[in-house]
Amino acid sequence: DLGTLQLVRLVSDEFDDIIQQSLKNIKSREFILSIYFGQNVAQKYKELSAIFYKHFQVPFLRV
Repeated sequence: DLGTLQLVRLVSDEFDDIIQQSLKNIKSREFILSIYFGQNVAQKYKELSAIFYKHFQVPFLRV
C-alpha cells in the first residue's frame, strides 16, 4: 500500500538528500513529479525519477 505512514517515512529518510538536491530550485510550496517507467521529460529529474522507479517499480508514478 503506497499510502502507509511507514512507507512515507522510509522514502523520506532514504531519499532526502537526492530530493533536496533535485528540487532545490523549486520556489512553490508544492511540486508534482510524474515518472513514466523511471523517466521524466525533464533531464534534471533523471536521477530522482530513476531512484523512485528502482524502489517502487510501477510504470506510472506521481510523487
